[in-house]
Amino acid sequence: MRRLVLVLSLALAACVVHAFAFDVTGQWKGVIVIEAKSMDSRTLQQIKAYQNAAKRTTLSLVLRPDKTFRAVVFNSNGRNMTMDGAYVQKDLKLELKATVANGIKQKDPGLITVVISKDGKTLTAVQEDPAKRTKWVYTKDIPKKNGK
Repeated sequence: MRRLVLVLSLALAACVVHAFAFDVTGQWKGVIVIEAKSMDSRTLQQIKAYQNAAKRTTLSLVLRPDKTFRAVVFNSNGRNMTMDGAYVQKDLKLELKATVANGIKQKDPGLITVVISKDGKTLTAVQEDPAKRTKWVYTKDIPKKNGK
């Protein structure tokens, strides 16, 4: 009997967690934020150049109900980059596996971890190296009605 109660409790808890998971499907728009971690003047100069390029770059992420995605980086130089693949949602995290990049199938697809904010309104991916922290921050792209 105890075992049955434990199993039912765990099943109920799993249902409750799943019920409160955010629906992330749809169109997301994003920006790149680059923060300097190194104080070396040459590195700071490079980071400043990255920051300026990031200001002229926009991101688009479409998460489909069939658990596939398409990410596009729109560069000001007109050379856009695309990634296609599949994703898995686990509580407040998404794991994106890019299987195609710029139309080329990837032999060893990388895994990108994205954190969903507690209110479900933003998605954030972070990449760190010794000199800088790069964040890709997405917000849900909700079309305005009647141009408002």
